[in-house]
Amino acid sequence: MTKIEKYVSTLILSVVMIGVGYGWRIHHERLIQKTNQSQAEKDLRELEQEFIKASDNPKTFHIFNHRFEVYPIKGYKNRFHYRRIK
Repeated sequence: MTKIEKYVSTLILSVVMIGVGYGWRIHHERLIQKTNQSQAEKDLRELEQEFIKASDNPKTFHIFNHRFEVYPIKGYKNRFHYRRIK
């Protein structure tokens, strides 16, 4: 092999490896995004169920690992207000 052939083969191999690495990174990021999306949907569904239960029986309840306190406000429609627990 001549020097030029070595450089060309090294260049081609480098380009292929960069392409494979980029493809793997994109695939990995999509898996992470899919996992996070499904977790967010599950959390939102759980939060909706807590709100529905609270509107049926209005009283104070806690959301997000007891970081917020939610309570109903009397008014035109059933609305909720929340405050951060200290």
